[in-house]
Amino acid sequence: MADGTPNLTSAPNKPLRGGASGFNRTPGVREMREYPVTSRELWTLGGLQASSALTLSLAGWLFGFWLNAKQALDLADRKTIPATALAQWEAYANLAWWGALGIGILGFLLMGLVGLNVWGIIKDTRHGP
Repeated sequence: MADGTPNLTSAPNKPLRGGASGFNRTPGVREMREYPVTSRELWTLGGLQASSALTLSLAGWLFGFWLNAKQALDLADRKTIPATALAQWEAYANLAWWGALGIGILGFLLMGLVGLNVWGIIKDTRHGP
């Protein structure tokens, strides 16, 4: 251009030598494969991801509650606190531990289902020559 800046719109797009990927790279052009997704697949993936996030958040909250309850029980003065109260909080802590473990496993299973759905979409898609 007249002010010394290059005119990018008229610059020729010369392909660059491809790397290990086998793609010929062209400046300003991004070559990629497309994977069409139906609305049902999109809602399924979104629902699984939201469920996974929710269950893992709940598992984290329960784990934090368990840590706090265990710490409180370890620091509790056993001479002044009734045994029934200590047993009740011990039960709460155990429930929180097993709940965090079970719900956390469920969250990771849901994450795996998301991956399996994406893998299925990739495997079901055929690309031309």
